[in-house]
Amino acid sequence: MEQDNNSEDDSVGQAEDDTQPPFPLGLSDSEAVEVLWQVRTQRRQTEPDLPDTVTRLTTPEGSIVYLVGTAHFSDSSKKDVATTIRAVQPDVVVVELCQYRVSMLKMDEKTLLKEAKDINLEKVQQAIKQNGVMSGLMQILLLKVSAHITEQLGMAPGGEFREAFKEAGKVPFCKFHLGDRPIPVTFKRAIAALSLWQKARLAWGLCFLSDPISKEDVEKCKQKDLLEQTMSEMIGEFPALHRTIVAERDIYLTHTLRQAARCVEAPPNAEKVPAVVVGVVGMGHVPGIERNWDKELNIHEIMSVAPPSRIGWVVRNVLKGAMWGLLGYTCFRASKGMGRALLSLPTVQSLLENIRMPSGEQKQRRTRFPWTSENSLVLLAVTSISHVGMDDMGISMSRSCLERLEFDNVALKKLPLDPSTEPGVRQVRGACFSRVQPTPLKNPKFVAVSGPALGLLGLDADEVLKDPLGPEYLSGSKVMSGSEPAAHCYCGHQFGQFAGQLGDGAACYLGEVKAPVDQSPELLHENPTGRWEIQVKGAGLTPYSRQADGRKVLRSSIREFLCSEAVFGLGIPTTRAGSVVTSDSRVMRDIYYDGNPRMERCSVVLRIAPSFIRFGSFEIFKRADEFTGRQGPSYGHDEIRTQMLDYVIETFYPEIHQNHSDRIERNTAFFREVTVRTARLVAQWQCVGFCHGVLNTDNMSILGLTLDYGPFGFMDRFDPDFICNASDTSGRYSYQAQPAICRWNLARLAEALVPDLPSEQAEEVLDEYLPLYNGFYLSNMRKKLGLLRTEEPEDEMLITEFMQTMHNTGADFTNTFRSLSQISCPTLQEGEDESEAIKQATELLLQQCASLEELKAANRPTMDPRELAMLLSMAQSNPALFQMISDRKTVARQLDRLSRLKELMDTTAEQLRAKQTEDWSSWIKKYRQRLARECESGVDMKDLQNERVHVMNNNNPYVVLRNYIAQNAIEAAENGDFSEVQRVLKVLEKPFSVQQGLENPGWVGRGEAADSGERDETGEEGNTSGAEARVIVPYDSKPPVWANEICVT
Repeated sequence: MEQDNNSEDDSVGQAEDDTQPPFPLGLSDSEAVEVLWQVRTQRRQTEPDLPDTVTRLTTPEGSIVYLVGTAHFSDSSKKDVATTIRAVQPDVVVVELCQYRVSMLKMDEKTLLKEAKDINLEKVQQAIKQNGVMSGLMQILLLKVSAHITEQLGMAPGGEFREAFKEAGKVPFCKFHLGDRPIPVTFKRAIAALSLWQKARLAWGLCFLSDPISKEDVEKCKQKDLLEQTMSEMIGEFPALHRTIVAERDIYLTHTLRQAARCVEAPPNAEKVPAVVVGVVGMGHVPGIERNWDKELNIHEIMSVAPPSRIGWVVRNVLKGAMWGLLGYTCFRASKGMGRALLSLPTVQSLLENIRMPSGEQKQRRTRFPWTSENSLVLLAVTSISHVGMDDMGISMSRSCLERLEFDNVALKKLPLDPSTEPGVRQVRGACFSRVQPTPLKNPKFVAVSGPALGLLGLDADEVLKDPLGPEYLSGSKVMSGSEPAAHCYCGHQFGQFAGQLGDGAACYLGEVKAPVDQSPELLHENPTGRWEIQVKGAGLTPYSRQADGRKVLRSSIREFLCSEAVFGLGIPTTRAGSVVTSDSRVMRDIYYDGNPRMERCSVVLRIAPSFIRFGSFEIFKRADEFTGRQGPSYGHDEIRTQMLDYVIETFYPEIHQNHSDRIERNTAFFREVTVRTARLVAQWQCVGFCHGVLNTDNMSILGLTLDYGPFGFMDRFDPDFICNASDTSGRYSYQAQPAICRWNLARLAEALVPDLPSEQAEEVLDEYLPLYNGFYLSNMRKKLGLLRTEEPEDEMLITEFMQTMHNTGADFTNTFRSLSQISCPTLQEGEDESEAIKQATELLLQQCASLEELKAANRPTMDPRELAMLLSMAQSNPALFQMISDRKTVARQLDRLSRLKELMDTTAEQLRAKQTEDWSSWIKKYRQRLARECESGVDMKDLQNERVHVMNNNNPYVVLRNYIAQNAIEAAENGDFSEVQRVLKVLEKPFSVQQGLENPGWVGRGEAADSGERDETGEEGNTSGAEARVIVPYDSKPPVWANEICVT
């Protein structure tokens, strides 16, 4: 966690500093920054008189680190910390906490004691389930130790950290860093390093610590000579425990302090100057940090957790019940009586006598007292890890259902990790992932959750909504135990040009959650790994954020959340969205890039998929592009490309891996399967009128999923040139271009896989793409038209003519297809009036056609007439210059619009209606003739009609996520009313059926939000009018007039 007092995104509120001098009126921002910097410089003492517990370290750049050694239950340590921070006015304060223990900054004696007393068998079982038998029990026992000391001393541990946090908030520009290794890693490595006998001795010592402890006893733990003797005894008896709990954390803390001690930028010219850092650590870590300060360190070595040993597996599965009953129940229900028996033992009495002895006498006796490892462990609990609480251990089953998620982060184990932990944007070479820390949100809260999506993780939506920690965990503001936040490195061809390194600029991989054991066979077939990768999108800066801030806002987050689940509801492969969280953190956004920015709420979407690896993931190895000159950051690391390809095939295409022993054949089969999935996917998009607005190679899933919902759109009025992204001025990603673009992207993937996939084999597979796409498209369209019994060559022409008629008449894509099920098969019986049947069907479809004014508006050129005239002249006079600034396709599209508009200007409404009637009557006649041939096999007409209606209504949705539906939900949410988002989600979960009571929006005519404090201070989005001034239409309606104002970029 990083806290910056200049940032509006501080995760925890800072104490007010009444001593800050008033600013002179009229200062600019830069002048105010300079004044504050000078104030801090004046306060900083050049030769401070600091307590004896402070150690001074320096870096080659001249930065100074003041290391305050503390005891975690000590009033004097709090005073030492406050004195040091006030004297040196640091740039950074680093404390011996990790992201799992940030609650230590808010904890008090009452909370800690309550958590300790509330421990029961259920929580013991949960700890064991989450962390293993030994690790879970040791965590419980350590909490008991901490609670015992808290009760004896009347004060909670970690007071010096809270004091550091408070004092840092009073220092201008001071940042607050968490410097310790994640506690789950420490516990698991510690327990794994002990033998079974050592684990038992440790548990025994911790079980029966019940003797009174005074504040004077704790203060003695700050004495370096006593600590050194304690540590040396531990090294002798428990070398592995000392290494994992003390020595490895010394290394990690040293690394963090070095990172914090990098030079800082001083105003007004951002000149690099040496930093001043205050580190607040347990006294037991000070000697190790001093020893490591000038050494070369490898922290990745101390971050891995070995898999459970065979012995551990046997213990867990064979003796689990006995351990739960004996060590769980007995230790916590009968410890008092057993403690008295233990206290009568000579060794324990000697230990207690030694602790209580006056310091002078204790010093004399230390030479003859036989310190044992058990004595050392008791002192270690006080000086190093006694500040562990329930929140630190991840045992709070009663607090959060999300803490029960079991992670197995295979991608980070199988693919190379960026060794650098340098903050900020940078080129990442030779790695597929970089470790990151999500930036917490202020006051996160749920907007909505998707029950079906969360069900993939074994979570219940109602339970998640009621979970007070749910919004924190699902926004990345708090990190779940087992989660390893990281950002994925990838490149991409954007709008046809290679862009170089891109990567997860706002998304953050949290880890891979094991699927519940009762997950359906269909899902397991779709995702053979048995794990679901979860991401938070909008969680802050990563090395790949480029010029952005790593944040997403409410409107874009709601659109991604709703569309992910809408596309899934339509039966189309897609990544999922489990929740959307908003907050009181805000960022500036210029929605239309028109110079009118506004503050918007930071929001985060939880995304779920088997994997988010994409075509662009393999482009990080690309050589310098011949057009842009850019190359992939890992160019030359061919072994990593092969490693990633092996990982993808073995993990997500296991059948292909098993069926091909030859690597070239295997890789070709893999590429063929990706081609098949991509062709099927884009055919499904086309058949529901969906358009992906940024169909770059970095937005194409290697698993054939719909990925990255930026500017997307479902067509309203059918137009093959439909462009859903207003910034796609060339129409590269128009509706009709999408199938060809997907093939182009596949070709770029094939290039990226050379030589693992030879070019000859790739070309052969690419030649199969168009027939595959056509096959999928025709199969889907036959179902949409109810052509079920026979397949005829003429069907393709019938479908083409249907689409052309929709275009000519301006018919609504979704509703026209849905209406087709109401056109019945001819009965071929005497007395049926064919002309009347055609007339009724025509009237039905005319209801979905555009009016004259709507068609005029739709066909107006999007280019200024003067610009168009200039381009036409340039195309004749200077073709080379014309090709540089435009293209013939774009100009031709504008000329077609102009021609169509001129035609419409000379047409009356009556003439248009007559032409639309003629066009539809002609097509319906052919359609009924084709339907008649479905009946020639002598089938029962009633059964056939019922089957047709059933199949058609399950392939032609009743509702899709039109832009105006999403916009209405967004504006309701921006007014503090999240119910419309939840209502739309419910409608989209069953898009093929009419749900009683959910036909119309729920946010109608309400005007302002009931709680005006919830509304965004900036008002509603863009230049759309307020909901109270609009006509609200049913979800299955054609868009209202105001929908034309919506602009998605």
